[in-house]
Amino acid sequence: MEFWQVVVGICAIVTVCFIILTSNASEALKYSAVLALLWLFSVIYVMNEITQLKKEKKKEDAKYL
Repeated sequence: MEFWQVVVGICAIVTVCFIILTSNASEALKYSAVLALLWLFSVIYVMNEITQLKKEKKKEDAKYL
C-alpha cells in the first residue's frame, strides 16, 4: 500500500469519526476548518505523487525508445 493511500484513508476515517461524534453544530463548525485543511493537504500530496509517477513513467518510456 502506497503512503498517499494511507494518508487519504486516515483523512476519511477522521472525517467519519468526526461526523459521528459531533452532534453539536457550533462545535462542528469550529473543527470543520481543520478537517478542510487536512483534506486539502492530502489532495495536494496525492496530486504531487501522481505527477511524480507520471514523470518517472515518461523517463522509463524514453529509456526504451
